[in-house]
Parts: sequence; structure tokens; C-alpha cells
Amino acid sequence: MENYADQFRIAAGAKLNTVKPTPVSTDASGGLKSLKWEVELKHNPNNTKATIDATTGQITITGLKAGQCGMVMVTATAGEGKTAVSVSQPVFFHFSTLSDNNVQLEYTPFVFQVNPMKGGVSEAPSLGTDIDKSTFRLDYRRDFFYYNIAGPDSHISGQLAQGVNNFLSTLWNSYSIDAGTSRKPVSYFDNITDLSKPLGYIDQTDFKVHINPNMWRTKDGNANGAMIGQMTYSVKGEDPQGAASGARVSPMFIWFDTKF
Repeated sequence: MENYADQFRIAAGAKLNTVKPTPVSTDASGGLKSLKWEVELKHNPNNTKATIDATTGQITITGLKAGQCGMVMVTATAGEGKTAVSVSQPVFFHFSTLSDNNVQLEYTPFVFQVNPMKGGVSEAPSLGTDIDKSTFRLDYRRDFFYYNIAGPDSHISGQLAQGVNNFLSTLWNSYSIDAGTSRKPVSYFDNITDLSKPLGYIDQTDFKVHINPNMWRTKDGNANGAMIGQMTYSVKGEDPQGAASGARVSPMFIWFDTKF
């Protein structure tokens, strides 16, 4: 995406191979040709694969489904042996789609960078052609994942799941001991009487994502990583909790870093 480094959108209806990011500049004294490139797939490992040209750094993504996002960690290494220096950076992908009721939900940028200490508000998304905002509803629902980038080791990456102890389960328990794997800690509709309580929520007037301050942290420190969750929508002015599969999308990553 132009003007948004390290995030790339595949247009609705396009093929995945239309987007193959390639590095164009580096601070390395030997230039791009001096670097060795590696890639590690983070999000969507069940249906997605990522490869990289070790010489040019060009990334190829396969298997990413429409309506979903992907995340990889790219590592560039200069030199060899004990003198080698490596730098890693996340790279994100969004495969746009035209879903039920002609909704085409796109956040731009689709990686929302936020300081967990300060909180923040994302840009408003586009909903598609002729979508009536007055009857559109959008909320987080399920399939929550977190990937630790440079946070404390105790901020364990992974999916929010029953019986699994990781960073997200700790945050969900901090909201409520009975939150389980529900949407409650990030739901607008489950916190409508007090929107300062959840970790975050989607406003129902402009559909911007709000992150409340000092929520994304544990006793060991602030979040430094990326989170994604599935959203559901309704065009009938109702809570979209029970939305059919055609109205379920995962269009945005939230990237936490106290430097933002």
C-alpha cells in the first residue's frame, strides 16, 4: 500500500501473486546485494505459506484466503559468523473481499499502530459502495490471536483458547475472570454502558477501533506485538454477534509498541 510501509493489500478479486513485496533500500554498507533474507510465517499457518528469495528478499504468499490478513517476520542478515548482524521486521498482508450484502470492509492503514500506554483510535474504514452507515453494525467476535514481537518473554504468543495460558488469556482474565474466550473484553455491545472497561472496542458511528490506555499490559510490561481478531457485521442495525459466515472478516491488525 502506498505510503504505508510493510503492509500490502491484495485487491478484492485479484490473485495473490499480484503482490510480491521486494525491499528497495537498506542502511547496510554493502547495499541490498550484501544481505541474506529469511522469512517466518506468523499468522494463518493453517492455510498460508510464505517464501522469500534469499538474495533479493522478494516475498511470495500463497493460500491466504479472501477476507483475511497474514503476518510474516522478515529477517535481513549482513555478514557471516560472529560478526553477522540481523534485523527482523513484521510484514503484513490483507486480502480484501466483497462479502455479504456487497460490504467491502477496508481499514487504511489496515495495521493500526498504537502505544499501549496511551491508547488510540484507528482510521475509519470504508464499507463499500452504497452501504448505509446508519444501519451498519460491526463488532469483534472470535478467533483472537497475538504475536509477541519484542515484548517480555512471558507475553506468550498464540490464539485465545480454552485452557491455554498465554498473553491474551491473561488480558481476558484481567477484564473478567469469567470472560473465557468470549468477545466481551473487546466488544462494543457487551460494554455499551461503560466503554472505559474493555481493552478496546469498535465505535458504532464511524467504526473506528478504539484502544483504551494501559490495558494491554501485564505485571512484566507493556504489549509489544500484533493482535488480530475476527469481526462480524450486520446491515440491519442489530448486534452482529450471530452473523452468518459470509459476514465474518478479519480486516485489521493492531500493532502495539510504546515507541508509537
